Amino acid sequence: MKKITLSLVSGMLLAGSANLSAQNWVNGGNTLGSSGRIGTNNAQTVIFETGNNEQGRVTPGGSWGFGTIVPNARVHVNSLGSQDAFRVQNNGSTRLLINNAGNLGIGTNTPSTRFHVNRSDGNNRLGLFSNSATSGDRTALIEMRNGNNLTWRYGVGGAGNSLGLTTGQFYIERIGLGAASLTISPFGRVGINTPDPSEYMLKVKQQDAFGINLESPTGNNWEQWVASNGDMFLWANGNIKGAFRVASGEYSTLSDERAKTDIQPVSSILDKINQLKPATYHFKTDGSETARADTPLEYGFIAQDVEKVFPSLVSHHIVPERNVDMYTLNYSGFGAIAIKGIQELQQTVQDQRREISSLEARLATLETALKAITFNKLVNDQLLDKKTNGVMLEQNHPNNFNQSTTIRYTIPGDANAFILLFDNEGNLVKSVKAPATGQVELNAGGLKTGIYIYTLMVNGEPAASKRLMVAK
Repeated sequence: MKKITLSLVSGMLLAGSANLSAQNWVNGGNTLGSSGRIGTNNAQTVIFETGNNEQGRVTPGGSWGFGTIVPNARVHVNSLGSQDAFRVQNNGSTRLLINNAGNLGIGTNTPSTRFHVNRSDGNNRLGLFSNSATSGDRTALIEMRNGNNLTWRYGVGGAGNSLGLTTGQFYIERIGLGAASLTISPFGRVGINTPDPSEYMLKVKQQDAFGINLESPTGNNWEQWVASNGDMFLWANGNIKGAFRVASGEYSTLSDERAKTDIQPVSSILDKINQLKPATYHFKTDGSETARADTPLEYGFIAQDVEKVFPSLVSHHIVPERNVDMYTLNYSGFGAIAIKGIQELQQTVQDQRREISSLEARLATLETALKAITFNKLVNDQLLDKKTNGVMLEQNHPNNFNQSTTIRYTIPGDANAFILLFDNEGNLVKSVKAPATGQVELNAGGLKTGIYIYTLMVNGEPAASKRLMVAK
């Protein structure tokens, strides 16, 4: 009995001595107090190994290394071969991964780029970049730089920034330009090369000799550009097509002789113009067969009708990708056609005027001849050598005169008489009072060389007539 008791006491003393000198770590776990620890108390690296192969270490400086014996960061992971470097999972689903290619993936097992974020549930946002600053250029800022140190900056403008932005305005800037290349206001208004799109949903400020270009998948493109004087020009595939004037807004199309070839005068066109069918119509509304009540009445032409007469003025557009099948009409082309028609009409009018003038001259000649014939017949039949009760008209003397001549006559004492002088066409050229003395002097002043007829008018009635000749 004494022997057993001594053995138990000796065992307890040995065990106590062992606890005082070292901590035994046993398979299956250990119980530590609040000051329990594992490691070294000297400047030696702690190495962890399995299968006699090192799996990790902690240096005296506190750097953890996995796959490296010289960790140079707080945690330094060096994966080998095809082994991924780092993975974080939740309930078996990968949340963060750095693969063997050095790509960082969030929400994906197969990051394909240096930074690959995937959210498969479609909820919430992919990321949030926040900066507590509220003023200056560096509020909520992201910068990207290439190997040539070309840096682009994405950010949200703060109060008093150097780019002229309003507070809360998103911008994209290339460092060194001193201005934002693109801005979006808190109201969704977009500015390109301008910090202030004002009230416009899109405002573009040109920086050089090129404007806005719209290009099709096949390479065809249109460009719109505003010159320093305010005129706006249009190009198609690099060739200028026309311009809008800043003063009036009118559009003028390219018409430079240097841009044209095969120039030919327009042939007669009036017959074609008469084949055109001007019409009134309403445009259908939204593809329906009817027009809205407020759709205005239009005046114009039907493209298919014009195509039969002037096919070059009509274009048939077929664009399958937009389900487009329509005819358009070059109304401005009617200007040249109308001018040519007016010129033809003007020539016709001038020809008709010349013909009318010729006919009028011929008619006047005929009328004059007829008048002279009628007048001479009247004189011959009724007045020459006519003697009326107490009235007589003598031949002038001298006849064939160039200064003056005397005409003698006999009239009743109480008669009211005149000598009327007519040219050979029956036009009255002079009228002289015939006194009761029976004689008047007729002056040749104002008379042309030729034969005239003078008539003695007594109490308003022709009494007698004779011929005289003026020779100058």
